[in-house]
Formats: sequence, C-alpha cells, structure tokens
Amino acid sequence: MSDRVDETLLYHQLHWLIAIGKLPTDSASRFQLLRVPTTGGQPLAEAILASPAAFSQLRSVVSRGRALLDFWAAGTAENHLANLLECRHTGQPKTVAGSDSKATAKAIFKAAKVQTPDDFGCISTIQDLFRLYHDRYPDLKARGFRNLMIKLNREEGGTGIARLASDGIYRSETALRQALHFDTKTVSLCEFESAMRGSGALVECEVSGRNLRSPSGTLLISANGHVELLATHDQIVDGCAYTGCRFPADIRYRHNVAAQSLLVARECARRGWRGPVSVDFVVDVSINTEEQPELYAIEINARKTATFHPFLWTKFLTDSRLDPRRGELIRHGMKSVYEAREHVAVASQFARGPKEVIRMLQHSGLLFDATTNTGMIPHHLAGVRATGKIGVTAVARTHEHSAALLAACQNALRTTGSGGPRSTSRSFKKTAAR
Repeated sequence: MSDRVDETLLYHQLHWLIAIGKLPTDSASRFQLLRVPTTGGQPLAEAILASPAAFSQLRSVVSRGRALLDFWAAGTAENHLANLLECRHTGQPKTVAGSDSKATAKAIFKAAKVQTPDDFGCISTIQDLFRLYHDRYPDLKARGFRNLMIKLNREEGGTGIARLASDGIYRSETALRQALHFDTKTVSLCEFESAMRGSGALVECEVSGRNLRSPSGTLLISANGHVELLATHDQIVDGCAYTGCRFPADIRYRHNVAAQSLLVARECARRGWRGPVSVDFVVDVSINTEEQPELYAIEINARKTATFHPFLWTKFLTDSRLDPRRGELIRHGMKSVYEAREHVAVASQFARGPKEVIRMLQHSGLLFDATTNTGMIPHHLAGVRATGKIGVTAVARTHEHSAALLAACQNALRTTGSGGPRSTSRSFKKTAAR
C-alpha cells in the first residue's frame, strides 16, 4: 500500500472482520503489508515499478502462476507489473488496456443495438466544435435538442464534460468558448482544450427530461469471456459528478438496465475486454407509460467504479447472493439493500484520523453488525485528515431503513463531542433488522 496510508486503519479493519466472523482467526498472522513510497496521485503499480526494493519484496511473497493481482483499474503499468511477476490479474489485458473511451463506448452501444443519444462524432479543437455546430445547427434545431455535451474521451467522474446550449447563435469561436458550461468548477477551459487536443472529445446530444435518473449495471467478464451481472444501481449525481448510489435500481427499469448491460458487456467481451465493467444509463421517469421507461446508454467503464466496492462489501459481509429474477441480494429469504455516499463532511474531531471515525461508529451502535446484517460501512478513511470527508455505505433490509441509518451517521459525523449520539443506536438496529 502507499506509504501515505495509516496502517492502523488496515489492521483495525482486519481485526474487526475477524471479530465478526468474516475472516479466519489466523488471518492476522498471514497478513503481509508492503509499504510503497508514492508521490502525488501516482498509481500504486507505477510506484512499485519505480522502487526496486518494493518490487523485490513483492516478488518474494507472490507465487508465480498462482497469485492474482487485483487491480482497481488495469492499464499499461499494471499489465507490465503482472507480466514481470508472472501473475494473473483482474482487469483489461494489455491488448485492450485503455480502450474504454467515450468514442469506443458509442461504437459498442451501436454494435450491441442498445439505444444511445445521437452524436456527431469526435473533435479535437474548439474550431472543430464551431464548424460542427454551424454545419449541424439546422438539424439540431429541427429535432429540438436543448444542449450539446462535449465529453473528453478520457473523462472520469463527470470532471471532463462541457455543455453548449443548442438555442444560441455563436458568431465566433470566442463567443462559443464563453458559452461553454462546466458542471464542475475544478476544470478550466484551458485545461479542457488541452485534454481535447490530446485525446479528443465526443459531441453528443443531451438527454433532457423533468425527472432524470442515472442507473447503471455492474458486471464482470471472466478470463474466458463469460459475462456475469453483479448488480444494478441508481447513481446519485450532482450534474455529471458521482456522489453516491442506491442498490438495487428502481424496479420500474431495473430489469431493463440488467438486460441492456448484459448486451453491452457481451459485445465488450467479444472485443477482448476482461474484468470489471460498468454501463451507465440515463432515464426520464416523469413520462407516464405502461411500458418500462426508455433507457439511453451513455458510458462504459472498464474498471472498478465507485459502485463496485459498496456491492462487494455488502455481498461479503451479509453472505448474500444476487437473485437474477428479482435483481436483489438475498440470504435465507431475507434481502439486503444499501445506500452509499461519498464526500461526507465530518466534524474537526473526526478529521484527526480514521480511528476517531471508527470509534464513533462503534460507540453509537451504527457500525455494521454481523448479527443483524445491517449498519454502516465507512470508506475513504485514508484521506480524512487531508479533506475532512469520508465515504459511508448504509446496509439494511429496506431503502427506508438504509436512509434512516445514513441520516443518523451523517448527523453523528457532523456533531462535535465525545463520540456522537448514543441514544438512537438500538432503535436504528431494530428498525433496520425488520
């Protein structure tokens, strides 16, 4: 792990999992920790390759041909590391690493015959966008599209998307530049143009509606190309930026999300993709219809996305299995649902370190309880000192109970004092376990 991560956090989580019976009692004695010096946002695989000592230590503990390297995302560095160690790894093989661009996703949607918003191909400069807009403006006007979306091919998490109103009259490139709107303030026009010149951007018509939702399908493509649906989610977004999710997706379109995601993932598998894949959609639920609402596929990610870890934790901690007919996690006839949030602000006492957050959850009775299979799972704790924020996932039997647990946790994290509210813990456990 990165040398910037507090190792007491890992050991606490390890011993907690042993205590609640989710890991064998001898797990701690078999646990080996490799600390790797990292700089900035450097990927861990790159850091290992750059450190002869770290690489040598890792090689000494892995079994060639038997070990499995589980990467969050597999790119050039990860493939190279796995090759040098002669290990299998999760994620994209070298032949297709980095192929999950917006343009490739659009081609896959069309090949899989899945509905996707109209697009006008890829551009590399604002000049390209200016020419395209004026060439296609009559067509846009006739079809009534409100906005164009310009998506960087290598965009992630909604940070590389610009919008352009299709009802404007832009007589110069300068006027068009000034009209571009970014959902996130962390991106400047200069940075956007530079990235566009480097990797290109897809120009797509925005899906409009009075009540838009952002469901997604989470899948796994095995080494032999078999596709397995893991979950459906309703993503919670701020503009285009992901902030959380609910599992499972709304019943009105859950099964359609699953079916469309499988079509897309099978086309990905045919092209050589392997490992975790997520497919994002947009749907307008304000339209009253007896049929399922129309889905528009908008993105594919060939990596573990932010919806991946809440699903894996919940499945592991509750010992549940996905019922493909219902699209729910079930164990002994009882279902588990969850609601996750990222970037939850914490009071100053909890920002001192991960231990304070975990201690509060334990004292308040909100931490996940293996006897009821409900409670809170904290994550993103390693950055709490730097950001004053963490992520949390509330596991319960119903969405009403997961929302109540989440609200109690958020309130406790915002409250200064010695551990947050204690009086509500029993009632929340009882309600969530019903």
